[in-house]
Amino acid sequence: MKVTKSVKMLETTVRITCEPLEAGVIYKTLKPEETETDRVKTRIERIKNVIVINIIARDPVALRSVLNSYLRILSAIADVEEVVMND
Repeated sequence: MKVTKSVKMLETTVRITCEPLEAGVIYKTLKPEETETDRVKTRIERIKNVIVINIIARDPVALRSVLNSYLRILSAIADVEEVVMND
């Protein structure tokens, strides 16, 4: 008898379109955060002025956690940009 376990993976992709200079800053900031564990795998790509964040997770908790981490980083980048542009 053969028993196989099927694991349904969850996947989401975030695409951010911005100015080319911003895309470079965002990419360089997010790229070191790429990860691969037994619960989640992330991939960060830059295609011209578009940043693509791909997340594949085994469970909703892992997906939400990683997605929230990237969103917090993006929010921090936006906050810094606002301060720099207003000075």
